[in-house]
Amino acid sequence: MTQLRLLDATVACLAEVGYARMTTVAVGRRAGLSRGAHLHHFGTKLELVTRAVQHLHELQIAEFRRAMANLQPGLDPHDAAVDVIWEMVASVSFTAWLELVVASRTDPDLRTIMSSLDRLFMESAGETFSELFPDEAGTEFATLAPLFTFVVLDGLALRRILGSDEQEVGPVLDTLKAIAQLMKPTDAAEEGP
Repeated sequence: MTQLRLLDATVACLAEVGYARMTTVAVGRRAGLSRGAHLHHFGTKLELVTRAVQHLHELQIAEFRRAMANLQPGLDPHDAAVDVIWEMVASVSFTAWLELVVASRTDPDLRTIMSSLDRLFMESAGETFSELFPDEAGTEFATLAPLFTFVVLDGLALRRILGSDEQEVGPVLDTLKAIAQLMKPTDAAEEGP
């Protein structure tokens, strides 16, 4: 429980004040714990942030799987996947992730960790895609779809941070869904949901 409180507090601090201004003392305070509790579980800020990102990815994959498992009948699962991922990308957790990606540009140790974690996340996203859409597993679409989706939605989320017009979101999501329908393997496109 203590570790989870520290990890959740780390994500919240990253999103609120950024990596450069986040301190382990502030994380401990936000978690309602002493500094000693933090040091007992995570020796350094980098170790705490690394574990927080791993925790964040685990939660996101579980959240995605849960949302996809509970889809209403009749919804196109590819369209629903775009909507579910957008909700995740538009969250506080994405802001924390983005903060670390930007900070890693000038911090080689953080960049090494973030690059590794991003590869693991994308591998997990690819595996999840293959499990949810087994008829498409192993196709070029299954290889490209998760990466393409995240690249588009990450860019859309960046525009949102800059204060872009919210009316841009719907048309971009609709276009992404249309592209996904065009890219699906022929047999999967004909069978439908």
